[in-house]
Amino acid sequence: MANKITNPKIKNNPALNKKAVALTYKPSSLEDAPLVSAKGKGSIANAIIEQAEKYNVPVVQNAELTNMLSFVDVGEEIPTEAFLAVAEIMRYVYALKGEVPDFVPR
Repeated sequence: MANKITNPKIKNNPALNKKAVALTYKPSSLEDAPLVSAKGKGSIANAIIEQAEKYNVPVVQNAELTNMLSFVDVGEEIPTEAFLAVAEIMRYVYALKGEVPDFVPR
């Protein structure tokens, strides 16, 4: 069995282990899914979060979902396994804004 060498400065530093994934959703039909528009770890994750806050984009913490989406390439649709969690977040974000999304029947 090979020994795994880890850097304790990285392993024990939450700022360097932080992950962030940004999503974009612009439906042209009900078959469209949200896309991963940015993702990163450490300083890149911090930059993604800073940009979101700068432009008043809500930031939601969900480690399990972030881990799943971190394997999706930028520009690709989210996997079907993430649909429910992402839909709940989208509902929350729209409610924060006091809006009803265009894709919801009225």
